[in-house]
Amino acid sequence: MDISNKTLAIFLVAAIVLSLGGTMLSLNSLNKIGPTGMASTQIGRVNLTILSNSDITLGHQQIEFGIGVVNTSSGCKYANLTQNATNGFFGNCWVNQAQMPNSVVANETNFWSIQNDGNVNITLTATSTQKNWSNFIGNCTVTDEQNWYRFAAFNNATESGISCQGMNTTGWTNFTGAQQDVCNSLDYVDTRDTIAVVLNLSICQSNYPTGYKNDNVTFQSAAA
Repeated sequence: MDISNKTLAIFLVAAIVLSLGGTMLSLNSLNKIGPTGMASTQIGRVNLTILSNSDITLGHQQIEFGIGVVNTSSGCKYANLTQNATNGFFGNCWVNQAQMPNSVVANETNFWSIQNDGNVNITLTATSTQKNWSNFIGNCTVTDEQNWYRFAAFNNATESGISCQGMNTTGWTNFTGAQQDVCNSLDYVDTRDTIAVVLNLSICQSNYPTGYKNDNVTFQSAAA
């Protein structure tokens, strides 16, 4: 059966109407859904905890005063042995027995260098195993002889600024065997984190017993 042109035209118009109607319905549905593909923001967290650390390094671990004897031929009743960061003083009273009377023995740059390697200011203490002069050196039989075994601390002259706050600068401190303060607050900043600890001890002409003498000094740190 042949379809007339009029009928075809009617079908075409109907198809167009249906297509437009479907398009309108689709657009209306999209409007109800809202925009899609929008950007969003999320926050990621990074967590860690840094602990405080009080850590020290001891440089020049051994102080060596050498082998010697009080030089009585120069009228000395005792020898005053001092080591510090710049020089050592022995005079003519402490000499090597084989080379008397003018041979000074010991390294003039011997001292303990203590560095704060942690990340907080620290307190620093020292404890002598021998406890005092009598235990370490011995006894004297002459009343005008001297008997001391002591330490002192100094800021490191090669660093910028003051390394230690609250350091005893009034003089020497005798070892007692107890835990003794060296520095109340040693800085952790690398340019000012080191101090020098030096020793001063006396040797009597009548010291006994003679022979090798040894002491261990323990340095201990804690967060200030």
